[in-house]
Amino acid sequence: MAIDWLTGNFYFEDNVDDRIFVCNVDGQTCVTLLDQELYNPKGIALDPLMGKVFFTDYGQTPKVERCDMDGQNRTKLVESKIVFPHGITLDLVNRLVYWADAYLDYIEVMDYEGKNRHTIIQGLLIEHLYGLTMFENYLYATNSDEGNLNHAKTSVIRVNRFNSSDFTVVTRVDRSAALHVYHQRRQPPVPPKLSSLLCPINTVFFHQLL
Repeated sequence: MAIDWLTGNFYFEDNVDDRIFVCNVDGQTCVTLLDQELYNPKGIALDPLMGKVFFTDYGQTPKVERCDMDGQNRTKLVESKIVFPHGITLDLVNRLVYWADAYLDYIEVMDYEGKNRHTIIQGLLIEHLYGLTMFENYLYATNSDEGNLNHAKTSVIRVNRFNSSDFTVVTRVDRSAALHVYHQRRQPPVPPKLSSLLCPINTVFFHQLL
């Protein structure tokens, strides 16, 4: 799930019915954002300042995609060297997209247009990555120990996104997947020129989605 801190709307994926939904702040009004060409949607991240939604999907065609916050202008950003894309997070200042592949065991990055793609870290240290988030210079991810079925644990790892050798296991917990950092620095304020354009889902934005 991802929250638009400017309007209070929240976005989430249903990987049973293969849809992405958006709801207003109290959850009383929800509409389908996307329901076509989704096979197993997993991770989702928002840039409310740019009005963009980024999400991962694996199934018949694994991919990382982008669309507007009303579901329009859907664009495929990654379709190659990708198998089980899962967690996804954004650098809102530099407009970068980070995502994790739970099969190829990597964290990669690209810009909002899908260009300048490169690997941050890959290998045995980060097998079965699922959740992914960012705070300042670091990426945080959940690393599932699927090889031990009787005592499966999840490691929360930290890696410097500019220097992949700076790798640390922060803690180990019982099975977990999602991971989020909530902090004021992760939620830039809206510029004054844009503040009048923001609408909660139960007004103009809701009707646009219908």
